Amino acid sequence: MSNQVTAAKKCALNQSTISRWYEKFRALVAQHQEASRKPLGGPGLVIEMDESMISRMKVPIGRRKTLIWMFGMMERRTSDEVPQALVILVKDRTMSTLKPLIEKYVAPAA
Repeated sequence: MSNQVTAAKKCALNQSTISRWYEKFRALVAQHQEASRKPLGGPGLVIEMDESMISRMKVPIGRRKTLIWMFGMMERRTSDEVPQALVILVKDRTMSTLKPLIEKYVAPAA
């Protein structure tokens, strides 16, 4: 049984009402994480970046493949400390798409 079904039963509310509240809370958490995110890197830290395409392998004849690009960044660490990382869905991997993301999420080296 899902958390939403359980919550609906405990609160004696409609499951669609609970689903809407779950969606609102997820959006609030995402907003908070975005607002409180510190830039990756900084003096002496190396940032690894890479892009990858995800596609659907089985394609019915006559239909186009669904292609999704992801761009990821991660701090390289030598200690046991958990590195910060970020993955973003992007429309393509051109410089005009990726450069603003790098400028937004990566701290200057010096």
